[in-house]
Amino acid sequence: FGYYLFFPKRYAVFAGYNPKGIIEPYVITYLEGLSEVSDGIVYITDSPLPKEELKKLSHLPILYHYHNRHNEYDWGSYKRGYHWLKIKGYLKKADELIFANDSTYAPITSFKPMFEEMSKHKDIDFWGNSQNTFFNTHLQSYFLVFRKNIINSPKFERFLHSVTKFPDHSLYILKYEITLTPYLESLGYKWKSYIPYEKLSHLPMPDKNSYPLTLIKDYNNQFLKKRTFTDK
Repeated sequence: FGYYLFFPKRYAVFAGYNPKGIIEPYVITYLEGLSEVSDGIVYITDSPLPKEELKKLSHLPILYHYHNRHNEYDWGSYKRGYHWLKIKGYLKKADELIFANDSTYAPITSFKPMFEEMSKHKDIDFWGNSQNTFFNTHLQSYFLVFRKNIINSPKFERFLHSVTKFPDHSLYILKYEITLTPYLESLGYKWKSYIPYEKLSHLPMPDKNSYPLTLIKDYNNQFLKKRTFTDK
């Protein structure tokens, strides 16, 4: 763990769901990638996992895992992971907090270059891998990173604790994903996306994850959305 001595203190909350009650190999790969850039992971699943499956996590720096149905999708998992880190005192010593979910295959190579690049932007308070302009400009919630002043903000905590049950996943996008960026911006916080949205205007769809080969080839994108193989 000597690697971490040269990097910010960083923790990750990873949100998962699997109707079969298994931990897929790509999830292990993702968690291994996160372990290279974090000091510990809180793994929250919105589905039960048997003990045999949990053995797959034994080689990983999992601080805590919760594996029960809560019916609040990835945002409910983010809320629960944040709350656990807070009550256990981890957030007081954290420089950065990662929210990530299992809707993508990642990392394609390594998360390290992305974090090294974003560490150069000292003037921002939070960032994500990509942004979208559908409804309004916002960071996409499959991968978000918050820095110290937001992590310990009571208003950020209240936002997370406002997460509640809705009958459809699209309502979580409307209620939380597209509102978080402008809300934090209204509080004076600055943000940026790793993928430079302003350079992608030649790609017509607002969600630039619709063009995975371009993002991977030209912008070192480390994420491939699972829906690439199920949606148009």
